Amino acid sequence: MSSLSRPLGWLVSVGCVWLLPRLVPPVRLSVPPVQTAADTLPLPDSGRGAPVGGRADSSETGPAVVVRQAAAEPWMRHQVHFVSDFVGRLNYQLTPDDQPFDSTSRQLYPRQQYVRMLFDEQDVRLVPRSGRYSPLYEARADQFAEEVSTDTAQVYLSDPFERLFAQVRMAVEYRGKPEQIQFFLKQFHEDDAYLWRIIGVQATFLRSATRSVEVAPARSTRLFIASNAHETQFLDLFNHLRARRNLLAFVPGGYRVSAEAGALAQAVRAGAVVPTGVEDVRLYLDTRRRWVLGLGRFVRETENSGWLIADLFEKVPGGDTMTVVPTGLPAPLRPYLTRFP
Repeated sequence: MSSLSRPLGWLVSVGCVWLLPRLVPPVRLSVPPVQTAADTLPLPDSGRGAPVGGRADSSETGPAVVVRQAAAEPWMRHQVHFVSDFVGRLNYQLTPDDQPFDSTSRQLYPRQQYVRMLFDEQDVRLVPRSGRYSPLYEARADQFAEEVSTDTAQVYLSDPFERLFAQVRMAVEYRGKPEQIQFFLKQFHEDDAYLWRIIGVQATFLRSATRSVEVAPARSTRLFIASNAHETQFLDLFNHLRARRNLLAFVPGGYRVSAEAGALAQAVRAGAVVPTGVEDVRLYLDTRRRWVLGLGRFVRETENSGWLIADLFEKVPGGDTMTVVPTGLPAPLRPYLTRFP
């Protein structure tokens, strides 16, 4: 067997069973791996302290795995990858190639048409043959694009994150039964940084009380919802629930928390509510004018994809109050989005 084992590598016979080495070539690392305490733990049932992971065995030879980077598809250039990209295009500052506008690109992308491209073109209200086409909504979209293109301000939205809100629909299990929670959040500027804070909760499966309680949440630099959490489907919020952290720590100081939110916080801490996934994220951007933009993320392999306008709300003065047309804003956000600025 010894003369046969040399050309085949580690060929070993055990009775009538032949054990061959792995045929997958090793991946050559450009940076030596860092060994941690977990790397020296024994394998289950091995009875030995053999290292796990680390550098590939020097006796394993063969061609390295080569990763080739292909050119981006044409539709990827136009995709609105991040909310900051959306704002850059709305402000007429960035082309689809993330380049500043010049005389040539302005001719290629006229501003009014460029703003109109930020709407979801597959919205049935904008498709005449959809059966749910809305001439009123299309006229409102055209009017918004025209107002943005003729606005005299140097930058249409100078600090958009001051007026950015979110609605997060999360699937959970409550005592083993599937349920849903709606979280409503707002961006706040604290300690020279932005972060998300919870300003409302809807959990219909929890019993509501008749009064609210004022909460002074403990401030912690370790507990926060990052300002870019909307780009990751609010994974921060999901992880906080999974870790059974106190949700009231993410409420702005001085806010009155509903009994429903307080009951949810207690249920999360007790482990009665277990998150299973984030089902939907919708953003609301107040333009500080008469428009509120409802943004959705559309994942599809077309140029019209990414963060796009899924709803357009118009503020309409009415005496001492302000209403929004259409009346589709979530109730917890209406006090913030029905006023100027």
